[in-house]
Amino acid sequence: MQSRDFTAEILPYSQINSAIQEEWHTFFEASGYSPAFSPLALMCVPVDDKSTLHLAIVRKQGQPFIFYPFRIEQSRSGGLLPITQLSPWYDWMPTGPQFSKHCHATDVSGLIKSLISVLPKWHKMITGILLAPEHLNHWIDSALRKRTHFLLSEPYRMAEIKGYVNFEEYLNELSRDWRRNYRKAFRKLISSGRVLIEHHTEFSKAELDSQFDRIMRIYAESWKVN
Repeated sequence: MQSRDFTAEILPYSQINSAIQEEWHTFFEASGYSPAFSPLALMCVPVDDKSTLHLAIVRKQGQPFIFYPFRIEQSRSGGLLPITQLSPWYDWMPTGPQFSKHCHATDVSGLIKSLISVLPKWHKMITGILLAPEHLNHWIDSALRKRTHFLLSEPYRMAEIKGYVNFEEYLNELSRDWRRNYRKAFRKLISSGRVLIEHHTEFSKAELDSQFDRIMRIYAESWKVN
């Protein structure tokens, strides 16, 4: 979504020139975030292949309001289904979207919509650590939660976000061979009686906490030695 108020662009790493770096550095210094997530720290990391690294910039009336460093990865879900994933530049320095200190609650929805509208087609996004003024936390969570599988708790504030409305929509984007192979493997798994599939479209916080506890119990059981 581009409008008179909000515009967004994506730059490959090779096009992050000195002027962009200076603008990003000035923005970051004014926001008062930890130096560990500064553009200087990010740009100084030696990387053999920088072709997957990109920088998204969202502006309000020409002024930068979000800087978002991300990389594009191709992987397989469950070792089978192909997915395109957006992740922070570096796993050990998971810097996510950085919001301006001048951002107001009324800006959040438009900024995030503008950001998502220019990103490449993706199936999953690991946002990295969200850096934003504290009073915006609720508004950012609400805007992201509409497209979110789950949101991790403080202090990390990282979200994993789906890039499709439902799983069938994702399957329909794949080739017929991929859909046929997946459905064949899925039917075989279900018929084995070793799995139970439950589909939920929405959780309250209490239900989410309950499901999380259940998943952790199953996970712990799987590590027990007979």
